[in-house]
This record gives sequence, C-alpha cells and structure tokens, in this order.
Amino acid sequence: MAAAFKVPTKNEIEFINNLWEFLTEIIGIDGKRIWLSSFKKDLILNENISQDDKINLFLKGLVGERLVIGKAKTNFWTMGEKTTLGTKIRRCGPKVDFFYELENNKSERDKSYNPLTYPENFLEIGTIVTIKYYTDQNCTKLKKLRNQSIETAIGIERVASIVENGGSNLYQTSFFQSLLDKLPIQNYSEEIKIILDHSKALIFILTEELIFPGLKDRRWIIKRLIRNLLDSFYLLKLDPKKYLSRLIDEVIKIYRKNYPEKEKSKNTVLDVILNHELVYRRTLEDGIKLTKQYLIKHKIKRITQKHEEYIKVKFGIRPKILHFLLNTNNKLIN
Repeated sequence: MAAAFKVPTKNEIEFINNLWEFLTEIIGIDGKRIWLSSFKKDLILNENISQDDKINLFLKGLVGERLVIGKAKTNFWTMGEKTTLGTKIRRCGPKVDFFYELENNKSERDKSYNPLTYPENFLEIGTIVTIKYYTDQNCTKLKKLRNQSIETAIGIERVASIVENGGSNLYQTSFFQSLLDKLPIQNYSEEIKIILDHSKALIFILTEELIFPGLKDRRWIIKRLIRNLLDSFYLLKLDPKKYLSRLIDEVIKIYRKNYPEKEKSKNTVLDVILNHELVYRRTLEDGIKLTKQYLIKHKIKRITQKHEEYIKVKFGIRPKILHFLLNTNNKLIN
C-alpha cells in the first residue's frame, strides 16, 4: 500500500480530485468502471456526525449514479486497537473509498447493485480518510481533533493487477510471478500468497527502521507478520532458511533502482526473521505438548472453535498451525 499524509488541511476535495486524476489519467484506469462510497451522516458513540455536503456533491459530479452513501460501519474509519503507536487515543474520521468494477455488466444490475452490497464484483483500490476525530482505547466517547489531517492510500498491487490482468488476480502480476519462481510450489494458495506478500512487506518495514518483534504497537505488527510468514512455510513443509534469502534477493533486485539502500540491509532482515523463528519454534514445540496434555486431561476428541481460541490464548498456537501439528505425520522443518 502507498500512503500520503497532509497535516493540517481541510481541503478534502483537492485530495479526492488528485487521487481520481492519478488513477484515471496517469495510470489509465477507465473512470466509468470506478465507483465511490462516501459518508453522509450517522450516530457514532452517541454523537450525530455528518459529512460536508460539498464533498458528496463533488463525488456525484465525478461518477454520477456510481456514488454510494454508506454508514459508519462502511465509511467511518477508526484506528485499530493494536496500532496506536504508544498513544492512548484512537484517531478516526469519515472516508471515501474508490472501487474498480471487475465486470462491467450493466444488464445484470438491480437497484441495490453497488460495491457495498456486491463486494465480490469490485476491487477496492484507494481510500481517503479525513482524520478529524479521536476516541479512547475503548471507543467510549468521540471528540474533535484540534488539527485534522487527511490520509490518501492506494493498493499498489491491486492497481497493478488491473493494469496487467484486469484485476482478476492480485498475485498474477509480473512482480509476484518473479517471486513465485523462487519457490518450488507454483500455485496461488493462501499460504503462497502470504509468503509472497509478507516477505516483501517485512523487507520494506525492517529496512526503514529496525524494529524487533514484540507485544505492543509496531513491534506487535512485526511479530504477527513474521509468524504468519513462518506458519505458511511450515504448512507447505518448506524450510524458511532455504527460501527467504532467495525471496529477499529478488525483491531487492526488483526495487534496486528506486531503493538502492535495501541491498545493504538484507542480512539484517534475515537475522530479525530467523532469530524470531527460534523463539516461535520454542513456543510451538512447548505449546503443542501442553495442548496434547490439555486434550487428554479433559477428554477432548473433537476440537471446537472455543477450544481453538483457548489454545491460541493459553499456549500461543493459532488454529491452522494447531491442526497441522496435531497430525502425527507433520513436524516442523529442522
């Protein structure tokens, strides 16, 4: 994802127009296949919140009937609980989402047809959030920020997939294909997608600023990314040590021209991931022993969703890797 911030500003229309022109004129996406969703008004934390009418009038002028007015659930963003970056507040505000219609089939449309009711027919490619409010960690009361800001975000891979294959597959682009070629499995299973996506993400995050896995804020995000990545390697019975180096080399090669500094950080990225793998392996190995003891003690023969949640919280093993390790034929790659 690419993002741009402007602090402080109140000119939402300028940002909306800039994103529209970038997508339609610079990238060359057909504007007639772009739909927009926006916020008008809703009751949020017992406060009546409304959007400036000028914004929705401008959006209407861009796309006409392809403008959808959503409620707080779809078009009011609130910062996630785990991404507060050490602060005790969660920023929030109304947002405008840009969607690309995957199949422009007007004959099958009814009055309810739009990206919010038929999400499978659309690809969200961009969003603009006007961050003008904040709340506490528990979302109990909404307050207005002294200085509002605007964030523009674009899904880089999503836009690339529209240009290269009409948006039919986010991973069937030249970039991801070159990464896939470094693996012995040539398909787009969920695990393969996670390996391709998270490898790239970790390279960029860890070379911007060295952040070690942990329990809070950005450290928690790094921890989740690494463990998702490792789980996918384990589920495919692939050795992370063997393939991570190849993937990192390929990402660096692709981005060398614009990001030459990434090349110097290859070993650092590998060290962070593989050092955390040692920690995670101990968690899994100890956790699966305790899980088996727990299942025997309570005479559990069928693991339910409630059991999965308990085991995840108590022993640190998530459901997918749990069932993999409980199969006696499966072991972690040494």
